[in-house]
Amino acid sequence: MTKSAKIKKQPVSDLVELYVQAATVKPEFDLIMVEVVREFALRTKKDLTLSVCPTLKKTTRMAEKSQLKASKPGDVSGVKDIVRAMMTGRSMEEVNVVIDIVMKMHQEGKLEIVRIKDRFLEAPSGGGWRDIMVNICLTVSSVQHVAEIQIVHHSMLNARKGLDGHVVYGVVRNGLEMLAMRRGSIDVTALVDFENNLEQPRFAKWYSQAPAGEWEGVVSSNPQDHILEVDLAILDPKLEVRHRLPHLRKLAFPHTIPQLTATYIAQVTCFFYSLGVV
Repeated sequence: MTKSAKIKKQPVSDLVELYVQAATVKPEFDLIMVEVVREFALRTKKDLTLSVCPTLKKTTRMAEKSQLKASKPGDVSGVKDIVRAMMTGRSMEEVNVVIDIVMKMHQEGKLEIVRIKDRFLEAPSGGGWRDIMVNICLTVSSVQHVAEIQIVHHSMLNARKGLDGHVVYGVVRNGLEMLAMRRGSIDVTALVDFENNLEQPRFAKWYSQAPAGEWEGVVSSNPQDHILEVDLAILDPKLEVRHRLPHLRKLAFPHTIPQLTATYIAQVTCFFYSLGVV
């Protein structure tokens, strides 16, 4: 059993120290993951697919994060997935069971949840990946460490297996992170929902040095490159894209569509409601 004081970042910022801490807590983490699988089987009479990475996270991605995402270059305290596991459900009902089990273990003091990120609906990744990401804090022999549990729907995983998509996603992700760092605005990276080809975008001036307001399909933006309005007649005439621009306040709809579906209206309404616009 393990109980920890809640921490949102790793307690150390040095790569070597962090690796030592990760190696210390990994055996306990692996045992907890097996316990989740066992509890899932008791509740559902089904098997839960568990993938526990046998090794610690590679240093290459940690170096990328410490340079592209950290407030101080070289600081790895924000890297929370050196110790990690993935649990795959065959339905959203099974995904919910896994979440419930992890929440119960939190209440019992077996682990401590420090963050839950809903990447199914609330904050999908720019590369298209969807999951529930749970960061937990474990304490072993006075060592505290934040680890990660990914809870995934099997359809999402199947789309990645056997394809080059995950490799492409890794390259695109790095490019978007560098773009966001250079521009100082995450809005320009959110536009990847409409166009993820960084080298040959379809739209004029995209991913260029020009202000975002001059990019084709962007109707208005502010000096910080926060995108306030886009023209869907240009960017998404068939209304097929789930856009997630954090500062968006207005949408220009194409006049050629036969009708707005209830699903699309609900999506847009929920999005603007989450921003406090409606």
